[in-house]
Amino acid sequence: MKVYFKDEHARWFANYLVSQRVSTEPNNHQLYLQFLDGLDRPSLLGFILEETVMKSALLLNAEKTMHSSTERSILKNLGSWLGSITLARDRPIKFKNISFKDILVEGHDGGRLIVAIPFVCKTLEPAARSTVFKPPNPWLMAVISLLIELYHFAELKLNLKFEIEVLCKSLGIELDAIEAASILRNRPSADSLAGPPLPDYVGDIEILPMGGYDPNTQLNANSQVLSLSNSVETHRAVGPQLEQILSELVHHVSISPHLGPLASNVSLKRAVQLAVDRSVREVSVSY
Repeated sequence: MKVYFKDEHARWFANYLVSQRVSTEPNNHQLYLQFLDGLDRPSLLGFILEETVMKSALLLNAEKTMHSSTERSILKNLGSWLGSITLARDRPIKFKNISFKDILVEGHDGGRLIVAIPFVCKTLEPAARSTVFKPPNPWLMAVISLLIELYHFAELKLNLKFEIEVLCKSLGIELDAIEAASILRNRPSADSLAGPPLPDYVGDIEILPMGGYDPNTQLNANSQVLSLSNSVETHRAVGPQLEQILSELVHHVSISPHLGPLASNVSLKRAVQLAVDRSVREVSVSY
């Protein structure tokens, strides 16, 4: 293969190896690692990491994974492989690729811990073979502390608790000796994030209470709207066609449902609409 393999085949081979072999043949992971070491193609290793992260992300977010044990098994295999090509070899898993804390928190909020916990645990297990990422590495222990918080306070099923117990045993740490994080328990409630209400219309986005944490700081909406209604600077003139589009902006701006309680916050949606309106007017005038 060292003689016949060309870099132009690297992306195709990476996709084949991850999708057709690694994801379904966990017993051969070590063999594939030895093969890649012998081939010694740095570009190929980059593509394999990329394919592993992409396929893992697809399965983590797929609705099918929630209902299919086969899909969850493939995801666990990918997690084990990901940890073997990174953590076990003292290579970090970058935050921009995968954030394990975010996966667990979103899994808790969205009822997807059956998908999130096994993947995270299988990815972290190979850290036992690392000289950098094994306990008491702070990054590793922070993720494990969140797992322990879920273990004690999230009412997990026994199979998910078992995944965490196996991880701790693999890493040589006592589960009861780890202090649980307080990320989930200390989060502010949805009511505290709502903030004061916004007026039906306001010409200047800068007067809106974007922080929204002090319920005693209320806008005097009527007086501020009246004071701004005659301001030429605030309401920048645009062409009739663009003005028509902006008048229908409410139908085109939507808040991502992944924002949890904020997704249904009417005040936030109105603030976003106003920000877009003002930005378009500023750009139009400048050009």
